[in-house]
Amino acid sequence: MSSRNHPALGSVGAWLYQALLGVRLGDDATAGFQAPGLPPGAAPPSGRAPSDGYGFSRAVVAPEVVDDARLTGVAGGLWTAAGWVGAAWARGNATLTLNVSLPVAARGEVRTPPGGAWAPAKVVIVDAARGGAAVWAAGAFVPGAPGVFAGRACGAGGLRVCLDVGSGSFEFVVTQVQHTV
Repeated sequence: MSSRNHPALGSVGAWLYQALLGVRLGDDATAGFQAPGLPPGAAPPSGRAPSDGYGFSRAVVAPEVVDDARLTGVAGGLWTAAGWVGAAWARGNATLTLNVSLPVAARGEVRTPPGGAWAPAKVVIVDAARGGAAVWAAGAFVPGAPGVFAGRACGAGGLRVCLDVGSGSFEFVVTQVQHTV
């Protein structure tokens, strides 16, 4: 073999930012498939609005947080046609910090890890980048934080918290609620 430049070896890089960092962009961030090359205004085959995936105007940040003492966080991002999409997560004893940066005119969804100690009913989420405004408490969305438009329990069995956000920088601190009996 004269070259070790094989396409299969490139999948490790994609796993690092799509799974471990949790950044998915454009068509990868939406539920349906949009055929590439459709002109603006053309109806996509899935019936989605034509603007859903164009120019990476939508991003999902859903990190797969590793429960291993040797890896307590990751940080990274991607330059897109719309601008920088950055993400980071850091895990503490009972906290998880999710940093997200989206370019101007982009929309995104930030998802907590699924279930267990991070289940929607077991966490409180504040946006430390905006003065510590609560965005999730007592198992429900708390409206009022700038740039955070909605929140809901999502994923298989509703085991994640999903926050709909606009462009800008966010620092979501997810804290496990300690229940006393």
